[in-house]
Amino acid sequence: TYVAIEIRPDVPQVLFGAGAEPQATLRAPVAPELPDQLELRWQTRVPGSIVQAPLVTAAGTLLVASTAGVTELDGSGARIYTRALGSATPVTAPAVALDGSRLVVNSSAELVVLTPAGVPSARHRLPIDPRSVHPTLVVTATGTVLLGAADGVLEVTLEGDVLVRVPLQEMPVFLLDLGPRRLVVTASGDVLEWRLPGPPRRVASFGGDVHGRVAVAPGGEL
Repeated sequence: TYVAIEIRPDVPQVLFGAGAEPQATLRAPVAPELPDQLELRWQTRVPGSIVQAPLVTAAGTLLVASTAGVTELDGSGARIYTRALGSATPVTAPAVALDGSRLVVNSSAELVVLTPAGVPSARHRLPIDPRSVHPTLVVTATGTVLLGAADGVLEVTLEGDVLVRVPLQEMPVFLLDLGPRRLVVTASGDVLEWRLPGPPRRVASFGGDVHGRVAVAPGGEL
């Protein structure tokens, strides 16, 4: 087990934790149980500025989207590759497709697909305003990609084809794929559920604005 931390001048900030079987996607993140004492195993620097949370792949590597592109590090912090995305920069955290491809949406509203070795294999323009993209990409159990934008949620294929567009009255701040149903948490704290082909319905509320990530506790609570 290892825990990666970001060192700040005043206080360490936990970014993520990984166990013996790291999760490659953000379908249903589980709140990690951290030890009382954190041990810094290694520290490294990647090109550019990191604006979204890194991702631990199933192989134990680290995917980082920064202003310089996409970087992958091995379990000891050594750089495997850094792939620049031209004049565009990532606006989402990275995700891993079911076939191992690395995914990110850039500032040109393109779904960028890299091979597991970091070689660009495709770019697909999405019908969204890149300034409104929520930073979380969710790879579903069927291999499609969920993406939040200012006016709702898109479900697209790895080829960039839009399968579903779910309009919402406000910006989603987190998405969860729970198999036959999807959950959306909005900025005001509402929890919406939708089962295709039906529209989303409100099932719960946090009772106030939500800032940051939502995780599933071991008991199934949000």
